Amino acid sequence: MKSIVEEKKNDPIVALSKEAAQKIKLLAKKQQKTDYGMKIQAIPGGCAGFQYALYFDKEPSKEDIIIESHGVRLFLDRNSLHHLKGTRIHYIDNLYGSSFKFENPNVKETCHCGKSFG
Repeated sequence: MKSIVEEKKNDPIVALSKEAAQKIKLLAKKQQKTDYGMKIQAIPGGCAGFQYALYFDKEPSKEDIIIESHGVRLFLDRNSLHHLKGTRIHYIDNLYGSSFKFENPNVKETCHCGKSFG
């Protein structure tokens, strides 16, 4: 059985694209939270059952797994791991708008608006 440490080295649980990491760093600077980490969770809600939660947190909780991706500390809620494992987070900025986009191999269905997954 692989340990979490081995998993992080060989197969990241969650990874940021370079653009997503740059946007998070910019937002942290604007909000004066450059020494914070980014908490990532899959929480119950939305049409399809779960939705993503991203927010700055000063310190990880005891249950969080800490990962670094492109210089950004990520605090992953241990209860969300089975929903998040293998997820890559992108930042999209185009004529239709800008947002973080989750490329999650565990998703079986999404709602029409794309804000929740199951």
